[in-house]
Amino acid sequence: MQQGPLGYNKDNLIVTDISKIYDKRETLTNQLKAYSGIEDVSYAQNLLSSRDQYSGVGKKYKGEDISFQLLPVDYNFLQVMGIGITGGRDFRREDGNTQHGAYIFNEAARKQFQLELNTTIDEGGEIVGFMPDVKFASFRTMIEPMAFYVYDGWHSGIAHIKLKKGADVHAAMSYIRSTLAGFDADYPFKIRFYDDVLQNLYEKETALSSLIALFSLMAVFISVVGVFGLVVFESECRRKEVGIRKIFGASVMGIIIMFNKVYFKILLICFVVAAPFTWYAVNRWLQNFAYKTPMYWWVYLLVFVVVGIITAGTVTFQNWRVANDNPVKAIKSE
Repeated sequence: MQQGPLGYNKDNLIVTDISKIYDKRETLTNQLKAYSGIEDVSYAQNLLSSRDQYSGVGKKYKGEDISFQLLPVDYNFLQVMGIGITGGRDFRREDGNTQHGAYIFNEAARKQFQLELNTTIDEGGEIVGFMPDVKFASFRTMIEPMAFYVYDGWHSGIAHIKLKKGADVHAAMSYIRSTLAGFDADYPFKIRFYDDVLQNLYEKETALSSLIALFSLMAVFISVVGVFGLVVFESECRRKEVGIRKIFGASVMGIIIMFNKVYFKILLICFVVAAPFTWYAVNRWLQNFAYKTPMYWWVYLLVFVVVGIITAGTVTFQNWRVANDNPVKAIKSE
């Protein structure tokens, strides 16, 4: 979810809500672009990838009812976000001044509704281009038909500020804060890096991942302590047996292998029981997401090997001392 391709460039991007001063956005744009570290500024009604769903609209196309997600944006939004065009053209400034505006649809909408360039939607909005299937919503949902829409009648109050590569981000952030304060010093503008938006979107999954890691480590630690206690108890109870085996020619390595075989069998039984339950639980959880990592078989094998190494190390560590004791002394102590 955090590493998957989004279809747009989120690097060096700062966003903030300017709904309070929306009517002054042209002046704001000019002041922001006057700073050498700022490459461009654009506006949109919503933040991409900041939620699971956006506003859906129902329109007519060639007499048929169609529905899609609609995101009103400024004419240069695709350029600022690094979104390419797969057909037709990008938005132009004059598109916002037309009577019904202009649309750029994603490929999912193009295929599902059989859309064509230079045709109109419903009351007359023209389809001027097509773009790749960007992840406009979260990875919890499938890519659906959507369109960016340019029309001056829409209120697009989220500023997207693109920084130049190598720019001092902290200095740029300070400049943006001071510039916004010049328009309204009392309004608490929430200025964020775009990475923070994505981080907040998947905060629940991140917290759950941390909890899983924490409790997994605790479970491994408790298991190791339990195995160690069991090994100590068994090695003391079988001290005389070990002494007799050594008298009859058993080697230290042979005795250690003997102990390890017992625990390896226990580990194997536990793995056979636990693996199906683990697969079922994880598979059910992953069904909540439209895009997810595959359930690789080698992950289970790797876990078995790692736990086996930990168990073997614990058993070997304790029984090495017992196996190296003087067998005569071990027999006399009983």
